[in-house]
Amino acid sequence: QDIANNCQPPIKIILEELENILIINVREGEDKPYRCASGFYTRVGPNSQKLTRNEIIEFFKSEGKIRFDELINLKFDYNIHFDPKKLEHFLRLTGISKVLDAPTVLTNLGVAEKQEGKVIFNNTGILFFSKNLADIYFHTAITCALYKGTEKIDVLDRRDFNEDLISNIDRAMIFLKQYIPLRYEMTGEPRRKEIPEIPYEALREAIINATAHRDYFEKGTNIMVEMFDDRIEITNFGGLVKGLKPEDFGKKSVLRNANIANLLHRAGYIEK
Repeated sequence: QDIANNCQPPIKIILEELENILIINVREGEDKPYRCASGFYTRVGPNSQKLTRNEIIEFFKSEGKIRFDELINLKFDYNIHFDPKKLEHFLRLTGISKVLDAPTVLTNLGVAEKQEGKVIFNNTGILFFSKNLADIYFHTAITCALYKGTEKIDVLDRRDFNEDLISNIDRAMIFLKQYIPLRYEMTGEPRRKEIPEIPYEALREAIINATAHRDYFEKGTNIMVEMFDDRIEITNFGGLVKGLKPEDFGKKSVLRNANIANLLHRAGYIEK
């Protein structure tokens, strides 16, 4: 019991006696990882293996204990990298009146904080309000590509958008609208009705979801929006969020980046 209590956080155990045998039941805890006096361990087959520094970091990420959008980034200089015009545009989208100064508004939005007289941004603030997002992060772009045929062989058009998350979404939609075939329907109104082959609303929602839920810790690739003759593929990087299984699709919603989702909701891009 002392060993269990001295773990961080303490581990709940159930002791049972069976004749001359003491049974110790240790159930899976909800506050992983648990640290004992000599460090963190993981079970590999019949053995307990001590975690390395990098393995500990990856474990914290996988458990959602470290979230990219909440992390402070000291490389971002408010006086150099912050774009007040993007904040003004965001406030117009949200309907928030700008009666307070920018640092206070940013703090209230949960994207910055004041430390020793300086305005320090977290990654959400950087993704939304950077003058040039590519100066800070190169993997946050949306790459749009148009292919001839049904394979990734002949590229007819390709664009990379990496300004800020809202601009990236808007520009990706403009790209798609350039090339999606339309049919026309006469409804009795003076103007004919244009009907896209794939509903714009469905594509917009897919791009927004890819932006809101991608794993920004992974820097190997951008969000990909790829158009073929017979389909459109929208791909973001990262596996399923902890707590979500394939059978939960359409039934359960789990946020990977709660701060990012909150700002997109405020701007009218997603629903709660």
